[in-house]
Amino acid sequence: MIFVVATITAVSGRRNELLEVFGRYVQAFLSEPGCLDIVLTTDASEAGPIQTPLGADSFLAVERWASVGTMRAHLRSAYSAALMREAGGMLAASEVRVLQPHANGAKLGLVRGGETA
Repeated sequence: MIFVVATITAVSGRRNELLEVFGRYVQAFLSEPGCLDIVLTTDASEAGPIQTPLGADSFLAVERWASVGTMRAHLRSAYSAALMREAGGMLAASEVRVLQPHANGAKLGLVRGGETA
């Protein structure tokens, strides 16, 4: 299992519009083989000084995939190509991190809906 954390930055003032576009594709991505979760996130306004804000133009896409192979297949999918065509003019920048659980962290397990996954 891998995690993908993508920082997406919209052209100034267009974050909500870009989030709407990304949001229209989440269900399609979740139907792809190996896609376990996708969540689009923005700054939690109540978090206070503990957080480093993303800012008004950015959001995170936090994804969980069965493997690097399934994530790569997703990137070549028709859905991904359509998203990039639709979002292209609103997208200022993106940074993508592909992460794997560390051996010590994996021993703790993942909690989902009150159950360990």
